[in-house]
Amino acid sequence: MTVLAAIDDTAAAAPVLEAATAVAGLLGVEVRALHCTEDAKRTAAEVAARAGVRIDHVEGDPVPCIIDAAAGDEVRVVVVGARGRPGGPRPVGHVALAVAETVGKPVLVVPPDARLPGAGEGPHRALVPLNGRPASADAVAGTLHQLAAAGVELVALHVFVPDEVPRFWDQAAHEHESWALEFAARWCALPRVEVRLRAGAPPDTVVEVAAEEEVDLIALAWSQDLSPGRAEVVREVLAHATVPVLLVPVATAPAHEPMPAA
Repeated sequence: MTVLAAIDDTAAAAPVLEAATAVAGLLGVEVRALHCTEDAKRTAAEVAARAGVRIDHVEGDPVPCIIDAAAGDEVRVVVVGARGRPGGPRPVGHVALAVAETVGKPVLVVPPDARLPGAGEGPHRALVPLNGRPASADAVAGTLHQLAAAGVELVALHVFVPDEVPRFWDQAAHEHESWALEFAARWCALPRVEVRLRAGAPPDTVVEVAAEEEVDLIALAWSQDLSPGRAEVVREVLAHATVPVLLVPVATAPAHEPMPAA
């Protein structure tokens, strides 16, 4: 089994490979680097050599090249760069979006200036936004168990949008605690999961809480649908996050109802 790290000849290559190595360490699998390009240079090869990772060079358009390589049964996670250059929030690149939308496996999107753990270390603390819907919770359940088993601290976040803020929001703190405990028991029943409740715009809130909690990974369930009006949280988090974002495809929703807001 492998983690597939798609690297190019930009500054994004090193953090992508570093993040892939960290994930592979959590899963107990190997890293395989893939360099797809129509204009070959030496940067990707040099980065892989320094990391001691085998690299495959394939000529052609990076999008179909990465998608084809990710189709193998041995690939557990695909790691791609969010964009080629560091320097402030900006829309995520088309390669990362095309790969994440098409590959039916978890895709880790790494900013070129990502804040990563030390060399040889995996993530220590992960933020997992949950919307209280069965499909999203089921999609990330396996990821949560793997992270917890590896000793990663988990922070579950639920964001109430303005028209869904529950009646208890302005009441005693114990009401918040009771709701949070019930939420955790239903959607992320793992030991030592911390739950954070917020009200506001989900995209901004996810980024803000990730900074407040000093996480080094965000795990997001999503429907792999980038049509107009969809995936707003995914797009905004990818554009503004300073840590890698793990996009986990949502499977068919089970037949039970989401948790009520109040």
